[in-house]
Amino acid sequence: MFKPMVVCFPDGYILQIEGLYFADHGNNDATILRSMLRKEDSILSVVQSGDATILDRGFRDSIPDLEARGILTFMPSFFAKTNPDGTKKHQFTTEEANSSRRVTLLRRIVEQVNGRIKNKFHFFEQTIRATHFKKLNEYLRVCVSILNAFSPPLFTETEFHEKVASQVEEHFSDENELMQRVINENWGSKRALWFKVDVDCCLTFPLLSMEELEELMLGTYQLEIGIRYNDMHLVNTGVYEFFYYKDEPTIIRVKLQSRHAKRVKYTVWIEFKESVNCKEGIVGWYCQCKTGSRTLGSCAHIAAVSQ
Repeated sequence: MFKPMVVCFPDGYILQIEGLYFADHGNNDATILRSMLRKEDSILSVVQSGDATILDRGFRDSIPDLEARGILTFMPSFFAKTNPDGTKKHQFTTEEANSSRRVTLLRRIVEQVNGRIKNKFHFFEQTIRATHFKKLNEYLRVCVSILNAFSPPLFTETEFHEKVASQVEEHFSDENELMQRVINENWGSKRALWFKVDVDCCLTFPLLSMEELEELMLGTYQLEIGIRYNDMHLVNTGVYEFFYYKDEPTIIRVKLQSRHAKRVKYTVWIEFKESVNCKEGIVGWYCQCKTGSRTLGSCAHIAAVSQ
């Protein structure tokens, strides 16, 4: 198998494409990027000191090379198996989860660029005959040139994106207060504190429009995954079982089955204001999954329940 290395701008236009490289241990992302930095006609002819790069975790070994040239680097957090005190770690801290979400908000354009190449030129989407291998580089460069010349930008800033940027700046350092309550008061184990929501219960959870949910979740990705969770759950059990906190009925608890492992279930807690049908009606959330502590957007489990 072969893979290209694509360097693109935030609007989706491609700055440079290298390869194709064999997809083996000798051609990982960091190795390829370091090789590109050593070439005379490399990305350094355009990228200057003080510019920022958005990377995924596969580029971690190339960070010293980039920083030595004054290039800023941003990458999702790595998940450590243990906490600083030596205990087993089960999820990212709120700071780590928020930092990762800030990066993935920007890095999604890379996936869209790769998808555009395959969607526009189906030749690269299928198995390619060996007789074409010698000219694959030329084919790819021609296709990229055509996309840059005739395709519209993949990203155009709108009022929605300004709201998201403002929300990230405002809430990046927020602590997850609901998570602290769940942990400090041991809500995960004290089942007697939670009453099942039935037909006689009058909880009025906020009714949010899809636009408000997108603002709350900082985009559509978690909502799309949440829809899959809801579809899966309706097929298996029909409805979610909701529980509310006996002392504060504006806090609910729901348990969801993981999409990836049948033996894994996650508990979600959401705090809300009754009858406040706007995104301000959602006060806070927490999920036991790996990214469930973040306050910038939410995980897909919370998105599923919020819908």
